[in-house]
Amino acid sequence: MSTVTYAQEIASTTVRLMDDDESVIVLGEGVADPKGIFGTTKAAHEKYPDRVYETPLSENLLTGALAGMASNGLRPIYVHARAEFSLLAFEHMVNTIAKWPWLHGGQNLPIIIRMLVGRGWGQGPTHSQSFHGWLQSVPGLNVYYPVFAHTVQWFFRKSCLEGKPSIIIEPRRMYQYSKALWDYGIRKPPRSPKIVFTTLGDCVLEAMAAANAMNDSGVHATVNPVEELLHWYPPSLHGHNVPIVVVDTAHGQADWLVSNLSQAGYSVGLVQPPNTPCPTAEHLERQWYPTAARIWHKAADMLGLPHQTVQLDDDVLPVRDGRIEAF
Repeated sequence: MSTVTYAQEIASTTVRLMDDDESVIVLGEGVADPKGIFGTTKAAHEKYPDRVYETPLSENLLTGALAGMASNGLRPIYVHARAEFSLLAFEHMVNTIAKWPWLHGGQNLPIIIRMLVGRGWGQGPTHSQSFHGWLQSVPGLNVYYPVFAHTVQWFFRKSCLEGKPSIIIEPRRMYQYSKALWDYGIRKPPRSPKIVFTTLGDCVLEAMAAANAMNDSGVHATVNPVEELLHWYPPSLHGHNVPIVVVDTAHGQADWLVSNLSQAGYSVGLVQPPNTPCPTAEHLERQWYPTAARIWHKAADMLGLPHQTVQLDDDVLPVRDGRIEAF
């Protein structure tokens, strides 16, 4: 099993892309900082200091400039250290970059836009959001939400090779992990599963804890993370009698997924945060995000199982000196 973490995969893949193609450049606020976006751009800046550009706080202007760069032979990778910073750039993302092939004779723009999603103490209502549901509805954008170290590098390479505008949403919480799904002990059931947890973002961790509890109790469960939003298809199950619990880290962003599964004939349940901003206080934040226990109980309701006391670790955020460590 690889010990390379999610963050290290981004860092090394970025360098390899720059090695292979001198037109690849990196730009954004903090990319040339000594910390290098939590270490993900540091190696690129050290090796190619003239191709890693620190930018001013002008997200909309710079996103419009990406179109000019890409249409003139460059392959920019633009980094938003928090997804919320991209809100200032949605006008050019939606009206310029995404629509470019239809407005300018079929030419795609080879642009990668990274968006980091925060979580943990201090992130609060303005630094913990993900807009995957919004973005996947925009024609012309490829949207990826990788949650594992071994897949994040694949989506970077895929985006670069395809040469189309790509949004890569990165759960900051996963940066420290090097494991893949099956390395967490989620066993592929010996026969068809009785319940499937389909996840978005870092709530895959809570879903895996719930699935393990289900498996331990004799109810075969599996986890199906959605990492490629545009070309995602429902899991291949024998018949449509297997219920699916959709688990998301944002309210309302999985509506398209629930709708697609329902139209395909599946029985679907949804576990998501409430329709309120994420609280800053750590004890309130813990209650706001989906927990393994809530996921387990949703599955039990759909399967008609009696509620029982289940030993689940819902304190999944690391604590340092009594305070949840921020991601």
